[in-house]
Parts: sequence; C-alpha cells; structure tokens
Amino acid sequence: MADQQEHSGSGPPERITEIGRWESIDTGRHTLAAALSLAGLIAVFVVGLVALGVAVSDGDRRVDVPDVVVPSIEGASEDSARATLESVGLLMEVSESPNELVPDGVVFEQVPIDGARLEIGSSVTARVSTGPAGTVVPELVGQQVTEAQALLVATGLTGVQVPEFDEEVRIGEVLGSEPAAGRRAPPDGVVSLVVSDGPAPRVVPEVDGRDDLDVLAELGRLRLRPGDIEYVNDSDLPDGTVLSISPAPGASVPRDSEVDLVIAGRAPLVAVPSVLGLLRSTAEEALSGSGIRATYRTVALPVGDSRNGRVVRQGVQPAEEVPSGTVVEILIGSAPPPPTTTTTTTVPASSTTTTSP
Repeated sequence: MADQQEHSGSGPPERITEIGRWESIDTGRHTLAAALSLAGLIAVFVVGLVALGVAVSDGDRRVDVPDVVVPSIEGASEDSARATLESVGLLMEVSESPNELVPDGVVFEQVPIDGARLEIGSSVTARVSTGPAGTVVPELVGQQVTEAQALLVATGLTGVQVPEFDEEVRIGEVLGSEPAAGRRAPPDGVVSLVVSDGPAPRVVPEVDGRDDLDVLAELGRLRLRPGDIEYVNDSDLPDGTVLSISPAPGASVPRDSEVDLVIAGRAPLVAVPSVLGLLRSTAEEALSGSGIRATYRTVALPVGDSRNGRVVRQGVQPAEEVPSGTVVEILIGSAPPPPTTTTTTTVPASSTTTTSP
C-alpha cells in the first residue's frame, strides 16, 4: 500500500514486472501529423502511377521498326528500280527530267544514295531520265496517220509509220507512238507511229472430207463468210461431206471474205421469200439470206411509174420451196422521169416620159 501511495502522484504509476518497467503512452490526438502522413502516401501513389503511365506511353511510342540498307537503283529502268526497292520494303517516288547521256526511262540519280539505312516503308526518290532535252511528243492516238504526221511536222518532228494488225481499229488510225505522248524527242527527231493495218488476214482452212456443219462453224470462228454453196450427188460419201473450198486451203484472204463450198448430197429445200415491191438492194439481201441466188434484169415502165427501181416480178412464186442455191430471176422496173415544165414570167417593159421645157 505504501508503495502504491508513493506512486499516486501526478504521473502514471510506475509498473515493475518481470518484463520491464511501465512505458508512457501518448493518447492525445495529433491531427496535423496524420494528415501529413496521408498526403505523403498519396504523393507516392500518384508518382507511381505517373511513372507507370510514362513507361506504358514510352512503350507504345517506341515501336521498333527495322531498317534496311538502301540498294543501288541507278542505271536501272523505272520498273526494275521500283521492283528492287519494293523487294526490301521501300517505296519509290519518281522525279522525271531530261538527261543528255542517260536513255529515256532509266534512273540516273537516287536520294538517299545506296548504302544508307532507312526504316521499312520509307521512300527513295528516283530521278528518271526522259532522254535528251527536246520537243514534247503530242497526243496522237486515235488520229488518222496523215493528220498525225502533219502535227509532228508542225512541232519540228518527223513521223515514220509502223503498221500493226488490229481487229477493231480502222485502217490508218494511230494506235500509239514511240516516244509516247508527253515524252521528249530530240530536235528534228523521228517519232515512230504505230498505225492500224486493219484485221490480220485469215488462212482458208483444210476442209476435204469434213462435215459441212463443222466447216461452217470454223469459218464463223475465223470470221469468214460462206459464199456460193454447190451440192453434188456422191454415192460414196455421206450427205454433208465437204468436197472442196475456194479459195484453196492455205490461201490468205482478208477477214469477212466469202469462200465457196462444194458439198456432197442434195441441197436442202428453202422457201422463196416475197420480194415484190422491194428496192433491188433490199431484195438482194432477203434472197441471199434465204439461200437463194438471183439474176436481175430491168423491164420498162410508164413515165413516172412509182415502181421505178423496185421488183415488179419474181421468177419463183413466194413461199415455194426450192433447193438451196437455186437461181431465181428478178425483174426490176425502170421508168423514165416525168418531163420537167418550165414556167416563164414576162415582165412588161417600163416606159419613161420626158417633158422638154
């Protein structure tokens, strides 16, 4: 008790145990210190986030793109140079300019030079020669060759024709030029004009012993037309066997030419069309389209007859069936024109009266 009273003073009682003495504990509230500690933790957290963001951002921005060594393209054609650059992942930009020494279409300078390193996808500028400085070749495609040559002469150039077969473009029309339009030709230079020579000639096929339908189909593919077809009886061959063709097989003929055939068998029957009242040109087309051949002669008609130039009679009645290739006589009317009348108008002479003073 005495000991307890002895320590009942102003401070907390001093405790003596086997593990040590009593410790003083501060039980007061220190708001400022707690706030500072919390602010420090927040600052550390924010700095960490910023550092992480920078690291992530840097990681996104710093994508490693491999680089390659720029190959040499000088002396190569434009197409070859482009292929060389594309094979290593580079692009090519073209800059054209005249060059007195380097042929047209050849690279004579590159930027950057070969041996430099560029990232894949970068561009290399290639300066491509347009040949010696001279006259620009005008656009000539589609013009008739005479017009194109006149235009070249007017610009100080000379045109030389180079014929080329073409199935669609009419004969004499310019297909292209060398140098091409927009390129330069030396002063007083020569420009080659590629000019259509029309469709290529066709070779008459071999037909002996072949079926007529097979031969006609081949003629169609060659764009040749059947002309006169003659049928002959031949007991040794099946009907429809082609015996001959004219011009002879192997002959060269223009496209759309007619070729005549001789075929074994009896001609098929066809109906004669009505051509009465038609103009001769229209009648010819109708008869040939039906497999009918025709001879024409004229017959006199009265003056001013409206049937002048038209069919007035046909030798076989319309709708009658005859063997294909049969010759039918056609009469064409011919009427003299009506006489012309001339109207004369007489103007009375004017009289003048003079009064003497």
